[in-house]
Amino acid sequence: MDTGINMILLSSKTFVGDGTTYYLNFYLDRSAGRKFVSLFERRENDPMGNVRLGPEAMVELRKCLGNLISFMSRQESRA
Repeated sequence: MDTGINMILLSSKTFVGDGTTYYLNFYLDRSAGRKFVSLFERRENDPMGNVRLGPEAMVELRKCLGNLISFMSRQESRA
């Protein structure tokens, strides 16, 4: 029986900065058979909660977390 669930959260990490919390999530898309990463930020003064990062912020955050993303991907492939 197909449950219709195609997205599986593999792991999630939280990073806290100056007034901003970043969420790094690794997902498995079962329908496409691939893993992907999503990055979100939440600002303390933002009443809307999670906001997807803009292109410039995404590039900068990926530079800062590049080694961590690579490490976590290797760990997931070993599991």
